[in-house]
Amino acid sequence: MQESICFAPRLQSHSGVSRYTYDTFLYVSVEKTLCSLLSNELYVDAVMHRKSGPGVIADFMDGSHCQQHYRFADYTKTSIKLQLFYDGPGVTNPLSS
Repeated sequence: MQESICFAPRLQSHSGVSRYTYDTFLYVSVEKTLCSLLSNELYVDAVMHRKSGPGVIADFMDGSHCQQHYRFADYTKTSIKLQLFYDGPGVTNPLSS
């Protein structure tokens, strides 16, 4: 569900030879991802029917921070939590984590 997006071309010179280079990045649509997940019946069933018991911390929803949060503490409503992250380039060591 990712798509490659091209930036504007840039002129790159190497050993006296100049050429245009196209830099790209991968874009993942949050809306398309959510639509895909919410159209899967098994996923919706897993979200709606959590199976953790009292005293068991299975995920973020079971922690005290989430249970005290004004938006997530109301169990009569369903909230979707998104975890966003990015992977920055490792320019100093190509074998880095």
